[in-house]
Amino acid sequence: MNKKMLLMIFLIVLVLTGCNISNRKTSDEIAGGGVLTDKVYIGTQGVKFEFMKNLPPSRIYDTTNVNILVELKNKGAYNGNGRLYLTGYDPKIVRGIDPQQTFGPLEAKTKFYPEGGIETMEFSSRSIDLPKGTDSYKPRFLLTGCYSYQTLSNAVVCVDPKFYDVSVEEKACQSKDISMGGGQGGPVSVSSVRVDPVKDKAHFKIEVVNVGGGKVVREQDCPFNLDYDDLNKVKYFITLSGQRPEKCSPSDEVRLISGRGTIFCTFRIPAENQYAYQTPLEIKLDYGYMDSISKDVEIVKIPR
Repeated sequence: MNKKMLLMIFLIVLVLTGCNISNRKTSDEIAGGGVLTDKVYIGTQGVKFEFMKNLPPSRIYDTTNVNILVELKNKGAYNGNGRLYLTGYDPKIVRGIDPQQTFGPLEAKTKFYPEGGIETMEFSSRSIDLPKGTDSYKPRFLLTGCYSYQTLSNAVVCVDPKFYDVSVEEKACQSKDISMGGGQGGPVSVSSVRVDPVKDKAHFKIEVVNVGGGKVVREQDCPFNLDYDDLNKVKYFITLSGQRPEKCSPSDEVRLISGRGTIFCTFRIPAENQYAYQTPLEIKLDYGYMDSISKDVEIVKIPR
């Protein structure tokens, strides 16, 4: 066998081996969490919905019906349940549409299901009746979605019971503020955590932000029965290494002002933890969310 043939065989074996390693690595990443796991609890979206192309079209005739098809996608990390409301049209002209429909549960995205749940919903009229003397009618179909959602944020913090003890030179970690940009798989997220350890206690300042573009609401009353007390309130549940706080302010629920809110919590540091250590601060946010889309449609009268 000549040298050219040997070289060719060697190159073929090298390429095939490289492909196998690459495929094995991808499978390992999927099976063990790898890259896909990291993508689950990030992002600033929850349930998103949009009109499907040309449904409804921008222009229709009064001899046909209005057909509106909506695609819903759960882009976040929590199962979504809710309702859609269609308004903006005169039901005496566009007749027979059921303006309210429920959806869900829409499956959250996971490491094996990174796209999340998808559902389609249809709003159809029975007939169109334009008044006499009307050549066209131009409603703006407004679709409002209301759903309940949850954001789970795990910030690994450094708790240092001897933060002010200058005699301790070597520490396992340093207490510092944690920035949590990019969201945690929901339209409301924790943007930062500040920790201030003092002797046997750890104080946390937690910033909560509406990053989704919609409104935080009380989902049960959305969208027609909302008043000031139903807006911008987020319930929370916080633990440090599984331990409940001594106290938090405000208690159990934070109101967002201009899309932002602050929670202050104090935890007692266990007596056995005498030196700096890292531990998860788990922050669970529960809230209702409202978002809207619209489409202008012209309905043209056909002469009879």
